[in-house]
Formats: sequence, structure tokens, C-alpha cells
Amino acid sequence: MMMVKISNFYGFLKDEVIYRKNVDFWKQEIERLNPHFKDWMSNHYANGLEINDGNPLVAVRYSNIAIRIIQTEKNELQPKFASWIKNYEQFNLKELVVCIQPDKAVYEATIVLLKLFLKNRHRSFQHKMNIKYNYILNRYRTNFLVNQLKPISASAEIVNSKLELNMDAVKIVRAVSNRLKANESVFRNAKISKPYNNSLEKAYRITAEISVHKLIDTKKATKINLDFKNLKNHVEKLKKEIELDHNTHHVH
Repeated sequence: MMMVKISNFYGFLKDEVIYRKNVDFWKQEIERLNPHFKDWMSNHYANGLEINDGNPLVAVRYSNIAIRIIQTEKNELQPKFASWIKNYEQFNLKELVVCIQPDKAVYEATIVLLKLFLKNRHRSFQHKMNIKYNYILNRYRTNFLVNQLKPISASAEIVNSKLELNMDAVKIVRAVSNRLKANESVFRNAKISKPYNNSLEKAYRITAEISVHKLIDTKKATKINLDFKNLKNHVEKLKKEIELDHNTHHVH
């Protein structure tokens, strides 16, 4: 069990000292596994200043293998953990890439993955973790979408007969459009994927049509209200599908 307080790593992109703690933590963990790893990717601007954006946080290489850790701030609507293998044929190099957020369980899983990678026994565990955290991420995203749009479920239209906007509904739809992207999630269940992406596409279309730079006439109002109606229908379908899916999956 790691002896580290993960909350000390929050806000690492805003604080140079905390950022360095993150870098040192992962370099020390990798050094414990194999002391021969050395930095191999430049993480500096042309003027020599270090690029402290977490991408990568750490990039090290030994012989024909490499490890790259990318870290982002805590955000439930973005991946907590995602990992893949990248091959550099020109260098005869195999690289393990892990994208993480500060989280105790994620850090522990990452350390296990690093150990297995060095033994070339990582594939099964990597696949299992990717599936687990992808499912968790998609649960957060779908629940966010459904919960955010719940207050507008009873609204008949977003543009009334006087061509006036329901500004409360507009703010909600716009907020969803700003926080989520269609096709950003990879769902194993197509019955969830379709209404989720359809909902977001309708939300984007509505947001674009109600731009302050565009006038709304009767024809456009009819179109926007139709998209609004379809948006609510897609969300209702999504809600039913995720409830069904949740009954057969219990991921913590």
C-alpha cells in the first residue's frame, strides 16, 4: 500500500511545488522498479523553461522500453485512468502510456501496471483497468447529462409563440454542450451510446441556433423546438437504458 496522501497532489497544474512533488513521486516509483530508467522526452520550451502541463508528467526510457505518465486535474467528466501501448519502430521502442488523475485507487493500479509492464505481463490487467475506468467515466457522463437536463423535462418548448427564449432552459442546454462532447465516450452498450450521442448533438444544434448573433424567426423557432423535443426524448431513452445497464453492472 502506498504511503502518500493523494489530496496533496490536487491543484498540481497551478502550483510549481505540488507539480514537482507529482513528478518526483512517479520517478521514485519507477526507480524502485528499475533504477536504469532515464528521461527521454524533452519537456521544455525553446527558451529552456520547463513545460509544466502534465503532458507528459514523466517520460523515461531504458533499453527498448519506455514509460510515459500523463496527468490531468481531477474531473469526473474526464478519464481517471486510460492506458495504451505505443510502438516506435524507428527506435525499436515499446512505450507504456498511462493517463491518470490524482486518485489513490488509480495510483495503486498504475503502479501494478508498471510492474507488470516490466515483466511483459501487463496486457490482461491493462485491458481490465481500461474497461473498468471507461465504464465508471461513462456512468459519470451519462448521469451528468440526465441530471442536468432533468429541470427542462416539463418544458414544452424553448422558444415561445412570441419568439422569446426560455432562458433557464437555454442556460441548461448550453452548460451541457460546454461540458460534454458527442462521440467522446466509447460505450460497450450501443443502446446507451446512441441516445447519449443523439442527445448531445441536439444540445449542440440548439446552442448554435440560439447564438446571440442569430435572429430567430418563426421557421427557425419551429426547428429549434423540434430539436428541443427530440433532445428530451433521447434523454428519456438514455435514462431508461442506463438504469437497465446499472442493474447488471456494479463497479466501484
